[in-house]
Amino acid sequence: MGMNRRIFSRILAGITVLLALLLYSCSLGGSAESDSSAEYDYYMEAEEPAAAARGMVSESLADQAALKASPEDIANAGEPGASPEQPVPERKRVYNGSAGLVVDSTEETRVFLEELAVDSGGYVESSYATYVVIRVPVEKFSRVFETVLDLGRLEFSRIETIDVTEAFADLERLLSTARETRERLYVLLERSTDPAERARILREIGRLTEEITSLEQQMELMELRISMSRITVQLIPRTPVNTSKEDIPFRWIAYLDPLTPAGSRIRAKVDLEMGPEWAVFSKDAVYMAENGERSHISISTIENSPRGDADFWGRALAHHLAPYYAEVEEKQIAFGNSVVHGVELTSKDREPFRYFVGIVPDGWNLHVIEIFSPDAEVGLEPVYTAMNRGGLR
Repeated sequence: MGMNRRIFSRILAGITVLLALLLYSCSLGGSAESDSSAEYDYYMEAEEPAAAARGMVSESLADQAALKASPEDIANAGEPGASPEQPVPERKRVYNGSAGLVVDSTEETRVFLEELAVDSGGYVESSYATYVVIRVPVEKFSRVFETVLDLGRLEFSRIETIDVTEAFADLERLLSTARETRERLYVLLERSTDPAERARILREIGRLTEEITSLEQQMELMELRISMSRITVQLIPRTPVNTSKEDIPFRWIAYLDPLTPAGSRIRAKVDLEMGPEWAVFSKDAVYMAENGERSHISISTIENSPRGDADFWGRALAHHLAPYYAEVEEKQIAFGNSVVHGVELTSKDREPFRYFVGIVPDGWNLHVIEIFSPDAEVGLEPVYTAMNRGGLR
């Protein structure tokens, strides 16, 4: 009888364990299904007609979230599946907003935008007759951008989110290594008595000091872009016979913005060394780099539709953008083994900016290279020279 009881107890315990495992696996399956449907519902919510009617363009779930949540909410939300007990490192993101508005008075709207930037704790980065670039604290980005969209008839708008966490971490590592190496060289310099060796050490210390200064400047620029979001607004005057960019048959040309890439991804490997004064924000989603003088370069990929060659798209850019710029010059720029066909544009301002848009067709893909200089006197030649040393693969 004792033996039977022991056998019965073991069987009962085994059944209990099996039931517990079954319940646990069911709970896991239920939670996974719940998470999936929640993500799907949120994605659909971000695609409501109200958002579409305002012209929002976004091609990833993170971009969709930017339309509903403030940048600070997204930055602090943590990664999916993270345990609430374990702190998740905060992601570092850059937010850009751009819009085209038809307005009754470009001058009044421009002044309002400048005051809006200052009242929000930001500043005016650039201000032209029909083009304004403002910076606002990241925590106020969503509210300010919504205000901007209500200032006129909306022709287009876009929110762009760039995760620069890895790029920032790479700069931190390079800077830490350079500083540590320089400190070791100072120790070696104190110990060395050989004049030739001391000269070599001093040269290396000088080189490292220049590298450290450059890395510090790049980090400062990246920190500024993280903390102060950029909003660019194209102001289109309302006239009885208004030339609207909506009339341009190619959507990507109509929505071109000097500080926002034409596409949201890159389908090529970019080989481009811009120099120590440039900070590279992204290389994978799109290629984006900027320097302390507010010059900017981006390379992205869009669909080559209708399928055209370099000549076709070069002529299309010149024809459709000519009404909006004071000067339009067709150019061909060497980019490694590729030739970039495009146009160099000069704005209609007393102190104009310069903007180059070039294309490299690649089958059904169209690689778009955009370069912006806030000062037309500076020009784009240094960037053209850097492109000649680089290439697309």
